[in-house]
Amino acid sequence: MESGLKFVQSTERVLVMVYMDGLRLNDVAGLEALGVNKQALIESITCSYAHQIYVDGFFNADPHPGKTSFLYL
Repeated sequence: MESGLKFVQSTERVLVMVYMDGLRLNDVAGLEALGVNKQALIESITCSYAHQIYVDGFFNADPHPGKTSFLYL
């Protein structure tokens, strides 16, 4: 049975990403309903961006809530 997934490879010049549905970061009521520690979330996001910039050398230059979501597992 075919899964319907198409595998695409990233290269040095192209980064392939996958859409994952999650909670938007500006959905304060949704974050509170899940009991998310908003301070810890912001610290994690800040560390993630710092790592992307200073270690990996590439980053999303236009980060806004429409492009960033929180996936609660």
